[in-house]
Amino acid sequence: MKIFILSCGVFEPELNIILKEINDDKLFNEDIEVKYLPFGLHTNLEKLKYEITSNLDNIKSDKIILLYGSKCHYMFHEFLKDYPNLITFKDSNCIDLIVGDEKKYNDDKESIEKLKEIIKKIAIYAVPAIVLNLISSIYSFTDMVIILRVLDHLGYSAHDVEFITSVISTWGSKICMIVNSIAMGMTVTLIPSIVSAHATSNWKDLNEKLNKSLQIIIYVSLPMTIGLSILATPVWTVFYNINHYGGDILKIMVFNALVGNISLVVSTALQSCNKFKAVYLTNIFGCLFNAALDMPLMIICNHFGIGAYYGAVLASFIGYSVSIYVGLKAFNGVHKINYKDTFITVFKTLVPALVMTSVLLVLNNFLPFNVYSRTSSVKLIVVDAVIGAFIYIGLSIWMKIPQHIFGTKEINKIIKKLTFGKFQIKES
Repeated sequence: MKIFILSCGVFEPELNIILKEINDDKLFNEDIEVKYLPFGLHTNLEKLKYEITSNLDNIKSDKIILLYGSKCHYMFHEFLKDYPNLITFKDSNCIDLIVGDEKKYNDDKESIEKLKEIIKKIAIYAVPAIVLNLISSIYSFTDMVIILRVLDHLGYSAHDVEFITSVISTWGSKICMIVNSIAMGMTVTLIPSIVSAHATSNWKDLNEKLNKSLQIIIYVSLPMTIGLSILATPVWTVFYNINHYGGDILKIMVFNALVGNISLVVSTALQSCNKFKAVYLTNIFGCLFNAALDMPLMIICNHFGIGAYYGAVLASFIGYSVSIYVGLKAFNGVHKINYKDTFITVFKTLVPALVMTSVLLVLNNFLPFNVYSRTSSVKLIVVDAVIGAFIYIGLSIWMKIPQHIFGTKEINKIIKKLTFGKFQIKES
């Protein structure tokens, strides 16, 4: 019997080895002849069809084996149906023919297992985010309903109730994003370092990175928070319009951005260490305390002649503080994180912050700026920002606070760039 193999050039290396083994071991007595067609004919379907059919027409053999991937042409079996002595392979491409069904099955099975593992990991990391967003959405809705009802009960006009809730839920939050953006940027850089320390069980490194993160967020956010609080009315005038409630609410609401930043960093650190239960607890406890304190604090503030909205903002502040406490406690309970250095640094940071606050409050009483004029408000904001930054940064550098947090070398790099290499801090 004469057997002819018409093959794609892609199979030539493997097929030559097999045929040599057959010949050497004398496995078959049949006369086997082979012809290889040029590799890459599938890029031109008409040429592929022509080459195969024209060669088949000229082959005189008992059996013809066509070693070609049937998926190389969409009409592969159609134009081969008139060749009765032709042997083809089931629907496949050249890779399938080379690796075989078992290898392909194992690869597919392995790919499916990997895909399942990837989906599982995505779910593990996505579910907490979904749950937290759900808790946040439910809380925000409940909080607004409580504030609306209490303000209405206390005799605020419909217009005032609408404006106050809008400030708390939307307009004030937009301005507070100036402070919140610091935490958002930090969490992006925090996650890899926290994950790395946790994955290698380097608890000393985890302790240092968590403490440094808290110190940085407080050191950077605190002066911005105080500055926005002092300049609440002119800032509100610049961004929106003249309104008594706007500036009054913003000056206390901005402190929620500060504790919100700390809460976000703690929550992100917990998620990075796969402590999802602790993440849920921090948010649930924070929301429950906030919701529970909204009404009584609003009524108490109103009773003492303070705006009832102060109570709502204070309730949020306490809620965030509870979340921070629960989160830090969760870290301390498992990894014995020591926050002593952070407490000392924070107390030191309060000194330049208080000095800056005192100077700006006294100075603003003498500056001839009208906080209800946009042009005048912009001037006041610029003056206070420059003076405040100079006092806070200068005094804190003198107290070696940023040197302790960031390191003297890093501070010097920044100072050299800003002063074109003329000044630097001496390393102690």
